Amino acid sequence: MRKYNIDGHIMIAKVDDNSVFFNSKFETANLSQVFRVPGESSSPSKPLEKPETPNSHSTKHQDQRNLTVTAEFNLYLQEDTNSDNSLTQWFYFSCFNIKKGTVMKLNMLNLMKDDSLYSQGMRPFVYSRRRHIEGDGVQWHREGFNIDYFYNDKTIKTTSKTLDMEFDSRYVDNQKDKFKKTNTLTFCYEFKYDNDMVFFTHFAPYSYSDVFRYLCKLEVNPRLREFMRIDYICQSLGKVPMYGVTITHDIENDYLTQE
Repeated sequence: MRKYNIDGHIMIAKVDDNSVFFNSKFETANLSQVFRVPGESSSPSKPLEKPETPNSHSTKHQDQRNLTVTAEFNLYLQEDTNSDNSLTQWFYFSCFNIKKGTVMKLNMLNLMKDDSLYSQGMRPFVYSRRRHIEGDGVQWHREGFNIDYFYNDKTIKTTSKTLDMEFDSRYVDNQKDKFKKTNTLTFCYEFKYDNDMVFFTHFAPYSYSDVFRYLCKLEVNPRLREFMRIDYICQSLGKVPMYGVTITHDIENDYLTQE
């Protein structure tokens, strides 16, 4: 089994032209670990084996294709910031060093929502760098097939901070502990270009840097200076500068109070 630990170095016994690389070292990305499913896929795409549970749910997307899966990976996501290791639903990462025609199956194994729009036909957002630059110019768009969303047999420990989480008493070792069963999102994607870099995400990302660049454009617009001002307020717990936007008829005298 090949293991890609995004928190440290990529650990592969042998790197060659067929090695697939994952990356989440960029803003708002949150991939934690990736495991390649052992064995060479030589049969059409099949869903993961699903454990029988009282609340099992699964509604396959209508776009079902009978294609041979070239590579399959199990993915684990980082928890949302300050969520007490309990919330994982957003995902954002990239793949590269992949040949044209490769059909990749991705299984995200630690999603927390009991149900999702993925079970009702929604597809992930995808961005292909080469398609954008060399193809038809399409940027973020929804793509993917053989999509499924269902309970799996894994659990995660939660605490009183996540009061909205129900738990299965069969998995409670201590009555003070609280466990939540996780869910799997699985889908396939066919790569259209050689040596492409493709990004996958829950929704088209809008990062802190995007907001900051937008605020900078507003600040240098002479028309807006008469009624809008941007002020530095403080730093977040993560040491990120926080700004406030003031829109008023008295721009010279109305200021945000810093406390």
